[in-house]
Amino acid sequence: MNYTSEEFHIHYISSYTLFVNSDYTYDHLVVVDEQKNVLVFMKYKTTKPSTDAMKILSLPFQHVFVTLPHQSLVLTPTDVFQDGEKDIYTDYFIDQDADHTYVKHLSFGITGLYQYDLLLYNRWKNLFSDAHFIPSFEIVVRQAQSNIPIQGETLGVHIYDSQADLFLYIDGALQLYNTFEVQTVDDLNYFVLSIFKNFGLTHKIQRILLSGTNEGSEWGERLSKYTEDLEVIRAKSKWITSDDEVKKQMSYLNILLDSQLCV
Repeated sequence: MNYTSEEFHIHYISSYTLFVNSDYTYDHLVVVDEQKNVLVFMKYKTTKPSTDAMKILSLPFQHVFVTLPHQSLVLTPTDVFQDGEKDIYTDYFIDQDADHTYVKHLSFGITGLYQYDLLLYNRWKNLFSDAHFIPSFEIVVRQAQSNIPIQGETLGVHIYDSQADLFLYIDGALQLYNTFEVQTVDDLNYFVLSIFKNFGLTHKIQRILLSGTNEGSEWGERLSKYTEDLEVIRAKSKWITSDDEVKKQMSYLNILLDSQLCV
């Protein structure tokens, strides 16, 4: 997809904000003005950026937010974590260099230690050295918080690329956040049932939160078999556009819209 508004003017570039959502298959580029009007919306395969996308990426944006998936993630209780002790967690990561490990203090007393895919991270760091980088899991967890009941079980599912992040809350406490390769809904079905089995849950769960797609998708339809309460995570931020296709695409990009709230 390649959308550029007639209101996009390069001489106003210093007042615009560039939002990037990148994974291993697709990039999404969104440029908004100070009133949150969408001026540019582009989606393209990561390995084949369009000429127009290359032009946008060459512009001197002063405000840039880049959302990336994590390569590795470890959750630990905040009350036992010390910022100077990242080295003791290196065995849990693909990359043993502690300098490539980042820390996010989430709510509910949980701290996340994570790494990006270094090639993916460096690709954007080299383009925008002063950009804010936000791991997608942080946005998903923050968006989900207002929908987590104090009692009962809630399963969260964030769909992107050919992957699904599955996270589980029991009685308001985050118990699990794992990433799985999912090519089909049957793959997702397998991992959901495995989590149910490991945590002693029945084949129906109190609530399922869905992110990255909608309830009418094949993912939503399959997940609805396991709950009477399937809710789609919505972005708190609002962007403005009159283009119907841009509106449709933005409905799947809840993490991109709210990335700025995590900085």
